[in-house]
Amino acid sequence: MSQEPQSHHDSWTPPAVHELDEEFPALEIQSLLARGGMSAVYLAQQKSLERGVVLKILAPETGNTQGAAERFQREARIL
Repeated sequence: MSQEPQSHHDSWTPPAVHELDEEFPALEIQSLLARGGMSAVYLAQQKSLERGVVLKILAPETGNTQGAAERFQREARIL
C-alpha cells in the first residue's frame, strides 16, 4: 500500500495551549478544539468580559498571502 506524499501544511504543528498564554494575555486558552493543515481552533475565555470565545491560529505559511487574509476576515465576519 502506498501513501500519499505529505504537503508542507500537513507537517505544521499548532502551538500547545500553554504556548499561547504570553501572546494572548486577555484570554484564558482552555483547549485545542480542532486542527487542520492550514489552521488550529482553540476554546478560550475572554477574561475581561467573562465569555467564551474561539481563537483561530493560521499556520505561518497560510497567512502570508492577500487571499488568505481576505478569506480569514470574511470568515470572521460571518461568525
